[in-house]
Amino acid sequence: MRPDGTQNYCKSTFVKALGNYVIDVIVDHANRMQSPLSAVVIEYYASAVSRTAQSPVSSVDKFQARLVGFHARYTP
Repeated sequence: MRPDGTQNYCKSTFVKALGNYVIDVIVDHANRMQSPLSAVVIEYYASAVSRTAQSPVSSVDKFQARLVGFHARYTP
């Protein structure tokens, strides 16, 4: 949901694993988000997404990642 007049800022990156350090960093940054409209999204990519034209078989070693996205939404 995007109410009229909100400002939006998104920043994301891929990480190969969600170890304790990565989770601590995500939680630390999420706790700094001041607007209740903001969100943190973690998406897991593997399986069909990892298939390429050269190799129709999924290769976990080639591509297995999580997208971590911070979506800041606020009203000015």
